Amino acid sequence: MGERIAAEVARQRNITNKAYRWLGRDEPNRLEPECWPVMKPSFKLRPGAKIFTIGSCFARNIESHLADQGFDIPMKRFDFGSRSGADAGGYMNKYTPAAIYQELRWAYDIMTRDGVVREEDVKPLFVEREDGHVYDLHTHSQKSETFETALERRQGIYQTFKEAFSSEAVVITLGMVETWWDEQSQLYVHTMPYLLTRNAMPRFRFERMNFMDCYQYLNKTLDLLDSTGRKNYLITTSPVALARTFSEDDILIANTYSKSVLRAVAGQVVEERDNVDYFPSFESVMLTKQGYVWEDDLAHVSYNFVGRIMQRVSQFYVDASAQPAQAGGDVTGPHADAELLFTGVMQYGDLPKAGEIFQSLKFDPLTSKNVLFHTQAARLLMKQDKREGALAHARKAVTTLSTFKREQVLAGEVLRWAGALDESNDFLTRMFDSVADTPEPLLQILRVARQYLAPQETLDWSKRYFKAGLAYAATEILNADLQLELGLKSEAVESFRKAIALDPENHQPYVRLGNLLIDMQRPAEAVEPFQKAAGLDPANFQLRRRLAFVLMETGRIKEAVTQFGEAARLAPDDAKAHASYARALRKVGESEKALGEFKIAQRLDPNDASIDNIIAQLEKQVGDGASMAAAR
Repeated sequence: MGERIAAEVARQRNITNKAYRWLGRDEPNRLEPECWPVMKPSFKLRPGAKIFTIGSCFARNIESHLADQGFDIPMKRFDFGSRSGADAGGYMNKYTPAAIYQELRWAYDIMTRDGVVREEDVKPLFVEREDGHVYDLHTHSQKSETFETALERRQGIYQTFKEAFSSEAVVITLGMVETWWDEQSQLYVHTMPYLLTRNAMPRFRFERMNFMDCYQYLNKTLDLLDSTGRKNYLITTSPVALARTFSEDDILIANTYSKSVLRAVAGQVVEERDNVDYFPSFESVMLTKQGYVWEDDLAHVSYNFVGRIMQRVSQFYVDASAQPAQAGGDVTGPHADAELLFTGVMQYGDLPKAGEIFQSLKFDPLTSKNVLFHTQAARLLMKQDKREGALAHARKAVTTLSTFKREQVLAGEVLRWAGALDESNDFLTRMFDSVADTPEPLLQILRVARQYLAPQETLDWSKRYFKAGLAYAATEILNADLQLELGLKSEAVESFRKAIALDPENHQPYVRLGNLLIDMQRPAEAVEPFQKAAGLDPANFQLRRRLAFVLMETGRIKEAVTQFGEAARLAPDDAKAHASYARALRKVGESEKALGEFKIAQRLDPNDASIDNIIAQLEKQVGDGASMAAAR
């Protein structure tokens, strides 16, 4: 039952609550141009405090800004080893309340036993392949590893998660309610196990958690964390959308359901616990009707808007008089909100609005310590053909490489435009050197620099830094793209083959290689890549159709018919899949089956007039055949 209070108490609340009424456009409101709900902190965060961040990928956004503000963030210290990416990424994402609790419980049990991660601790978390490699189903990584490598990574995960129990505060972002139950380990798996573990699929069950499930797991999490000392908690619902749904709902409806359940759970827990606050990042994002709030995928929130949310959290939760003069990051200070707003609008591509914001700044922009602000200011002034100002901001942007920020690479474009080619090349060298021997950040720099470097220049930088011993599949795919731009098709074939050798479980390079071989009039060689791709992504009917067309082109008709049939089976509501299968059946003389498939295609797409004529011909042919058989 919800809270029941006396009518007079409710009336007094209404009087004292200055944000009690929804305001329209005819008066000042807090929805346009942006939504910033009132926050009512019940505690304060100590400057520099250790804050543990856990939850969905939105937690990764939040922790970066908290680190910039000078807080001690254990997640930012997680060591992947030299071959890994720039931050905690998918390895640490815990999307559901169950996944959050399970990971913390796993670490707590080891911590209170002897602090040593043993094989028996990790085996329930892994699924083993036939070649002995394993998948850790409780990380968001889709890569298989040797058992030894996965065990070593798990040891690092434990070292990070045990710090939750000694943190002063914990930030929790609740992501989604769709999950998978593993019958064998009796644990929830928070990411789809299908493509990784097809042979093990019978052990998994899909589940959409309800309010009570999520509520109980969140409370168990808070009880567990508080068992080693009472902590303060900031909880929010992640605004980041579901990537896909396994319910029968439209993804838009499924996403709303998921967020509604989690928002209700957060609200209930905040009402019941005096050391838990809700911070309204979800409302700020969802109710701000501005394009710059979202990344281009319309699922993830822009880095700069998250930064502005966390600036407000800091304003409300950190005592200004206790803050050190320099909080530690380059996106702090009295003008941080204006800097982040400008940077976000520039990244969104709204140059007129960005220009207005830049002109209205209440401080000297060259005094900013935010390298991304300087990068975008340089780009704006370059677009406005203001060389002197652009060059000044570009030089500010490239002076410091405090932390890795890939967008900073764009300052090199401005330097080139302004005629400072040597400065631009020197800056790129320093950027690459700052993340040398770490493939993912190197690749990110290449991808950004490619926007203004010539294809051959980009390829040269790639060859220079991805030397022997630092091979990376995604880089080989980028090399292939650059080689194709340069007309070097044979070299691109070899790059795709290298990518496949480095990442044989990714179907994309197989598809790219197959398409390239067809373009080079080598269809016989394209069959194998498409077969491999279809095997790796067996539910992809488009791949089946593509393989079938290649088989048809190489004269392997019966095999082609089989693949067309499989595509139609996988896509029962796709008219083209059934029409393609029907044409293949007709080609091998199976007129009656072909007629049935054409009729399905006609039902699915009644506007395709070409099918009507074929159906008429086949009906006559099948009818004549039946008459002749009867006459005999």
